[in-house]
Amino acid sequence: MGTGLGNRVVLPAQHRRSVRARVRDRLSNPDYDIVNRIYQNVGTGTHTGIEATFSLGLGEHWQLTGSANWYENVIDAAETTLLFPVVRPFSVPRTEDDTWDMKLNSLLQLPNGIEAQLSVVFYAAKPIAQGFEAARSSIDLGFKKPILNDRAELVLSITDLFNKFGIRHEIEGDGFDAVYENFYESQVVTVGVTYDF
Repeated sequence: MGTGLGNRVVLPAQHRRSVRARVRDRLSNPDYDIVNRIYQNVGTGTHTGIEATFSLGLGEHWQLTGSANWYENVIDAAETTLLFPVVRPFSVPRTEDDTWDMKLNSLLQLPNGIEAQLSVVFYAAKPIAQGFEAARSSIDLGFKKPILNDRAELVLSITDLFNKFGIRHEIEGDGFDAVYENFYESQVVTVGVTYDF
């Protein structure tokens, strides 16, 4: 831990091309007062970006690591025919948008063998088919302490401390607007013991 792991920065670039990229569309049904969520293959898409990762030893007892990504997603315009729930033409315009995310992880050695870890994750708002996904973040906290003459560890972890990691989509469809929220159980407190035999 600490300076023994060295300090470093890495800057990789990335590029991916997808033929018939898959998107999730929401369409109103002309026969019913409902909105269908449909997965559809559309035009060619690309994902291009750059990532910066780092690792810093801040003294003998503190290690800080992290990464930041910036990327651009492009999906070409496409026209197709939807077959569900009724046959109808469907088109998507070309989209070209960029976004970013970052992660930080701090690991600190405390007295009496206690190890504390703080993790922060942030995803900026990003465009999706027919709208955008709102920014979201999570702060996680964990502690680990050796017990029973170092034959076991007592572990406490808290995820999504401020309950900000739920997914929220704001959709502007043809003839409707919608908000989709998925507040899955991201806020969890765990206490456990690991024991070596």
